[in-house]
Amino acid sequence: MRPGVFSSWTLHTAIHQYSDTCLTLPGPPPPQLLVSYASTGENIAAVVGCTVNLTRDPRTGAPQYDNYWNALKRDWEGFVARCREIERSARWPLAIGLGDLKGKVTIVERERIGFVVGEDVPLRLQRLLSQPIPVIIEPKYVLLDILWTLREKLGPRFMLSLETRLVDLAHQEIAFPYADIIQDQARIAFKDEIDEGLESWIIGRLSSVYNLENETRFVMDVIGGFDKQVKREEDEVELLLPHANVDLARALSASYATSTINARYDFSLLLITMLFFLTEQLSDWEPSLLGEIFVVFRGIAMLRSTSRQPAGTSGPQSLEVGIEDDVIAKMRNMNVASARIRHGPSYSLLHRLLTQFGSPADLPGAAHYLLDATGLLQSVSPAHASKLEVMFCERLRLLGHREATREALAWLPRTPGVTYVLLRVWLDEGRYEDAASVLENLAGSFGPDGALSFEDSEALAGVMPQAELFASEFEFYLHAAALFKSASVATYEVLFSQLALSCAPPNVNTADIWYTIMKGLTESGLYDDAYTAMMSSPYDKLRRDFTSHLVYRMCEDHAVDRLMALNFAGLSDEVEEALSFKARNADPRIRPFYSRILYTWYISRGDYRNAALTMYQRARKLAVLKRKKPERFIELAELQLEAYAVGINALSLVDHKSAWIVLPIGSESGNEPRKRRKLSRHIPEGKFALGKRDTEVVELPDIRYEYALLSAQVELIRKTPMLLASADLLLSPDAVVLKLAHLSRFDMALSTARSLNVDLSDIFAHLTTQCLRLARNPDAVSIEESSDWLLTDKVSSWSGTPADRGWRYLRQALERYDGPETNFAYSKIALETVLAFDRLSAPPPWLIQSLEDLHTEYLIRTCLRYEVFEWAMEHTLTMIRKDNARLASEGLRTAASSWLPYNLIDQVLLAAESQEDLSPQGHTLRQESQKEISNRVSHMQKLSQSPQ
Repeated sequence: MRPGVFSSWTLHTAIHQYSDTCLTLPGPPPPQLLVSYASTGENIAAVVGCTVNLTRDPRTGAPQYDNYWNALKRDWEGFVARCREIERSARWPLAIGLGDLKGKVTIVERERIGFVVGEDVPLRLQRLLSQPIPVIIEPKYVLLDILWTLREKLGPRFMLSLETRLVDLAHQEIAFPYADIIQDQARIAFKDEIDEGLESWIIGRLSSVYNLENETRFVMDVIGGFDKQVKREEDEVELLLPHANVDLARALSASYATSTINARYDFSLLLITMLFFLTEQLSDWEPSLLGEIFVVFRGIAMLRSTSRQPAGTSGPQSLEVGIEDDVIAKMRNMNVASARIRHGPSYSLLHRLLTQFGSPADLPGAAHYLLDATGLLQSVSPAHASKLEVMFCERLRLLGHREATREALAWLPRTPGVTYVLLRVWLDEGRYEDAASVLENLAGSFGPDGALSFEDSEALAGVMPQAELFASEFEFYLHAAALFKSASVATYEVLFSQLALSCAPPNVNTADIWYTIMKGLTESGLYDDAYTAMMSSPYDKLRRDFTSHLVYRMCEDHAVDRLMALNFAGLSDEVEEALSFKARNADPRIRPFYSRILYTWYISRGDYRNAALTMYQRARKLAVLKRKKPERFIELAELQLEAYAVGINALSLVDHKSAWIVLPIGSESGNEPRKRRKLSRHIPEGKFALGKRDTEVVELPDIRYEYALLSAQVELIRKTPMLLASADLLLSPDAVVLKLAHLSRFDMALSTARSLNVDLSDIFAHLTTQCLRLARNPDAVSIEESSDWLLTDKVSSWSGTPADRGWRYLRQALERYDGPETNFAYSKIALETVLAFDRLSAPPPWLIQSLEDLHTEYLIRTCLRYEVFEWAMEHTLTMIRKDNARLASEGLRTAASSWLPYNLIDQVLLAAESQEDLSPQGHTLRQESQKEISNRVSHMQKLSQSPQ
């Protein structure tokens, strides 16, 4: 059994009959019969033997494997017998007629078509010798008659065993004379299996042949000979006309060639079998004759192996349904499944070779032309592989039949030509390591030092590009590198390029080879080697052009650490230019992050200004994306904040006097928050000239400003995501700070306002209001309103009530953000907020004390404005007494050395006198104030009258 014995239709019919038989068996059908299969082969493999089950011994319970395998074997034998019966029934002729005008008889069967053609000598002899009744043949073929009788005497089993040994022998490299090899094999295989009587009979028959060597040569001529056709005039006319059935003619020629190959193979096998019975006489034979016998067997065996190789089929083909009208008609008749599957014809590999070699139209000339064109029967020595034999194997490889090529090459000795074709097969199969090893060893065959025989040189040149040998190892290495390049195997492409470089002739431009090496090493991930090769290249332009490729590949492969470890001496500008281009144009969200890589590059080389510039540009690009995709605001803003922070750190390492960066003004510059920023811009003289661009100078405080504003915006969006709908709000620093204060995020609001130079009055007013609410009604303040500032780790650790912690928080905030530089404006706002909330509630003593020391006049006026006259008189009295004490302590002797706002004091006293509902304490304070003023006036008068 082998593939192709039965036709597709036979197998299809047999499996359907087998399945129908299994379905008629009692019991539930096996599940394999209820499944649809994609191909007939899958159907056969699954269904045949599905009714055979593994049984167990009823006594021991052991599985009965022998019974199972025997039953399965019988089931398969029954299926094969069914196929043979179907095939036999298909051999009955369906029609007989004339195939063409020449009267060629045509026989049509169910699956085949045949023609009655003339026999060549091997086919005729095989037919005559195979007759059951002995037929007298011509005397010149007496040796073949004896050999055929020998075959029948030995039997098929012995002949099959002998054939196997011969095939193994033919596949080996021969290092001893064939006479010795045959004697050794005869001693091993023949002496124990053939009885003496049969051996004596065979030797006697062979001894009766006169001049056995000449008869052997004659049989070899029969095996390797071809009919010489005489070209006729009508043949020349036919060649000018298109052939109507080209495929049929080729199929017929291939079938004829297969038949004559099998006949010749049988004769060749018998000829070698004869040698095993002549072991004592072979030493007298010419060694060349024995070699010719084996080389003819080798050639005909290669042809026989090729004829048994299937060339592949086009697969099942559906009949064309027809035009659109046919489709509509079938739909109307509900006959949509009328298309039938037909099986295309299967061809042997010889059929494809016929299209390569071409052939005459008539038989047996077409078949003989094919066999002669292969050149497999023209060799004279088994120690060499001829040019035609090597080219035959190469032709099989080019046709895509790698398995057939390997089988053909196995018959030939490992000459350079055979080795080259074999390594090309390995390349096609992906065995790159084996191919590279053979290619490297084959390089010694080229150049002036190559020691090839004429036969090997001719065979190797036949399969080389342009059918000629390479002049040097350098050219061969380039060819080897090109082979691996076409296979996309960079490792060995680099290897052979390096070998080519090592033996390159002087004055040869090797820039392309250097580029191949550098690129191949880069593609293989060997970046250190690629860098070494690049720096070793003698071509400066090539180094500079390749730098960007190496940098990009290392970045894409996340080998940034290795990139930073490389020096790139003399190529730093190219590295920076390549990374800068990607940083400007690549999406900052997608790996590799070129802006971060460029930043790392600058930092590692101490260029902090450009490092800051890189991260600032990254932040700008993220800002543009943020405006385009507001739904991803938080994600992009966090990346932007990271870029700002890293840029600030880098620019902080620069001298503070020159902590600035310069970048061209782009479209995104106008969208930056610039309300309180004053960015200086360098306007060159040639600003309006072609090619000139305006530039922007960004200083360190500017970056900090943007960082603070964006941080506040992110905090706001996290707290209230609905603010994303109000983009204008987020662009206003005042609005951002105020919104943070309203959300009780006082820490963030105060720090952001300080960074953005925003007035803190509204923040402290709101904070004071929260403290007042806590003091009056703690339960009225929700947890959400106080959680962000009262429930932090620091504030919650303070003792006291929530109101006490709130006032303490306000006091510390004023101490941090208020002072002489602000003229205590925020403390004043806090006081006014308290009085506006409830003018009768006492402000915190620490707040009054801080203003009373430096801004007593403001306290008095504020109390007057809110009509808290008793507090106004207290502060007035305190102010007078402090000034009197200062006069006494400093020992001042002139009235001009002291000053009090007497107009304001008069307003306080007048306002107190106008109040009818003044409390007793208020009257007391008014009287004390009047008394202090009187004493003060008297004292000042004395000082003014005293001599200086």
